[in-house]
Amino acid sequence: MDGFKGSFDDFFNAFVGNVCGYYSPFIKHVLGYWNKRSDPNMLFITYEDMKRDLPAVIKKVAHFLDKNLSDTDISELADHLSFKNMKKNAAVNKEDVLETMRKMTGAEKEHS
Repeated sequence: MDGFKGSFDDFFNAFVGNVCGYYSPFIKHVLGYWNKRSDPNMLFITYEDMKRDLPAVIKKVAHFLDKNLSDTDISELADHLSFKNMKKNAAVNKEDVLETMRKMTGAEKEHS
């Protein structure tokens, strides 16, 4: 998470200890969906796929939803959904949660 001040070991221990993030326990959270990945009404995409080729993932999702998108639509969506733009989007970047955590820990002085 942006703003995390601990070591990688601290983060890793929190992650595997299921006390880190919004989807803890992470493995159990993902495994439930992974086990359904072959269901006809389930589309499983990964962060790595999106980082590697976001337009291809958009096309895959559109096909799954039986939607036709033009090349322009795909390009505009890829820009809007890029990690660079999502990081700036207050509706999805959890900056409000991070700010609350900074205030609770006194870290907002360091972040300013």
